[in-house]
Amino acid sequence: MSRQFVCFGGGCKIPVRNDERHGTFNTVTSTGPPRRTLSTIPEGRIPFVVVVAPGPELLDACREATRFVGPSQLEVTDVSAAATSVAERRPFSIVIEEDLYAFDPNEFLALARDVGGEVITMPTGLGRDDLLALLIPRLKVAFQRWDSYEALF
Repeated sequence: MSRQFVCFGGGCKIPVRNDERHGTFNTVTSTGPPRRTLSTIPEGRIPFVVVVAPGPELLDACREATRFVGPSQLEVTDVSAAATSVAERRPFSIVIEEDLYAFDPNEFLALARDVGGEVITMPTGLGRDDLLALLIPRLKVAFQRWDSYEALF
């Protein structure tokens, strides 16, 4: 006999046969709905910005810029842990200084492509305000692309 669950606001009822000769059934009430083994509801990803080995000016600019982009969090990492941090956080943007990016651009592009993010390179030697002027519009565009992609799932 297969069991069918009848669920309503107060819980679920499981039909149980008491007397097979007469075919009478009683119900046993559980405290909640049947447990799902694998949920098909997708989880929403938290928007992250990963900054790789930033100088103090770039770090301040990134902290300020993420406030203007939307609900996002900032993760700071060094070069040796960049791949791990990006794989764990799956950011919509990887911010990196141009000098560091020039060391191995193909690797950073592949890393961003694997997680569905974008690489944003920033010039070195600029002040906080100049970095903000460059960073805010770039982060907004990257976030909008990421957000429209996430809305599909």
